[in-house]
Amino acid sequence: MDGTTKESDEVKSWSESEERWVSILPQEANEWLRDVSAPWWISGGWAIDLFLGASTRPHGDLDVCVLRRDEPSIRAHFPAWEFASACRGRLDPLPQGTPCPPESHSIWGRAPSSESWMLELVLEEADGEEWVYRKDPRIRRPLSRIAFQTEDGLPIIAPEIQLLYKAGTMRAKDEQDLRKVLPHLDAERRAWLDRALRMVAPDHRWIEAIEAGRAR
Repeated sequence: MDGTTKESDEVKSWSESEERWVSILPQEANEWLRDVSAPWWISGGWAIDLFLGASTRPHGDLDVCVLRRDEPSIRAHFPAWEFASACRGRLDPLPQGTPCPPESHSIWGRAPSSESWMLELVLEEADGEEWVYRKDPRIRRPLSRIAFQTEDGLPIIAPEIQLLYKAGTMRAKDEQDLRKVLPHLDAERRAWLDRALRMVAPDHRWIEAIEAGRAR
């Protein structure tokens, strides 16, 4: 099966053959996860495009955020799939019933018929009914306020949260996503992103643009 290589600052797979990703549409993930009772949200570049309601660039992979505490039950929904924990340049097999190691927040998955990875489960932390930013636990938000629902009913991670993660990498595509999204953020979303970024990186060069509501 043709695939693409997933770009990541933290993950490099075992070999070229194991790095391949097949592009999956969010609607396919919705079909896979529609009967899962635990919450989940489309994230990454797809979340940006779904928030904007437009396709702005190609996507070589599909990321879905889930709460770490729900990860075993969600993976159990895919009994025949192969999963691996991705962390610090390693991919380690993750058999059903084996929890993801606490140092990892990324699980790659593929159907038995696929030679390419199809889905990344991104593990988010929670404390009771609060979402906790995994890079700085001082930043919290009620779980009821970390999502945005598209007109088609797809749950996506709130754009301001996605941009907070992107601020930590600032790749070219992250800069592009900032420019595209900022004009569409209301004052409340911009204010939250501004406060969070000032807390984790008070000298970050995005802060001025966020305050202004547009990227230079």
